[in-house]
Amino acid sequence: MLKKISFILLLVAAVYTAKAQTEEVLGFVEEGVVLHNKGDFKGAIEKFEEALKIDKESALVNYEIANTYFAMQQFDDAIKYADVIINAKKEYVAQAYIIKGSALDMQSKTDDAIRAFKKGIKINPKNYL
Repeated sequence: MLKKISFILLLVAAVYTAKAQTEEVLGFVEEGVVLHNKGDFKGAIEKFEEALKIDKESALVNYEIANTYFAMQQFDDAIKYADVIINAKKEYVAQAYIIKGSALDMQSKTDDAIRAFKKGIKINPKNYL
């Protein structure tokens, strides 16, 4: 009986901790998006990096970083973070291919950009983007 109670308490603590971490990540993301929208890209990146310290595999955080680097015209960094999302094969994959393809195109790597867009379409054929 004591083992069952201990297990349940550990499970509840783990769920609570995960929820608190998720809320903290979302808080940093929200702050970063506000800064991004104000044109404070460096400040936005700092907030997103704080979120990555909590959850380095977050597709949302990696997308926001890729998007911000794209806005800063730091295309290699945008591609780097887009690739994290693409390789994880989670949410935001369509958006990651758009950022990657667009960044490649901005670097005059047209053939690579087309390949990236085609891969994105193949993986997400119904995505309107």
